[in-house]
Amino acid sequence: MSTVRPYLKAIAYLDNTPANLIASTGYAVMTCYTTYHSKYHYYLTISNWFNSAINSQSVGASYPAVNNDVLVASAILCPPYQEQVEIAKYLDLRVGSSDKLISNFETQTEKLKEIRKIEIFNAVTGKIKCLNQD
Repeated sequence: MSTVRPYLKAIAYLDNTPANLIASTGYAVMTCYTTYHSKYHYYLTISNWFNSAINSQSVGASYPAVNNDVLVASAILCPPYQEQVEIAKYLDLRVGSSDKLISNFETQTEKLKEIRKIEIFNAVTGKIKCLNQD
């Protein structure tokens, strides 16, 4: 999780990372204990609820940041482990579906932009007859 400008939600879920992984000092690495399901914890950290709590404790006007101690001391919602697993599974399915829809929408948008460019090119080069022309 980025500790600088935390309101941007620069948070990544990393699984099976190499032991020699290096990151900037502007990030906090959160590792879950056995009582926490890592994917549940990830979803919790990207939630508006968690981010509001963290952002309210950031300091600095032009370059707001939060201290690692704030993250360590923050209260989190911790249902029983099996419930965390079920919540994470549910969110994986829902987020996966949403991501597919977003990807499809972005692909369609890019195709429509290409069609728009072609239509403009064809109109200005006289390859198609415009509605107001005789």
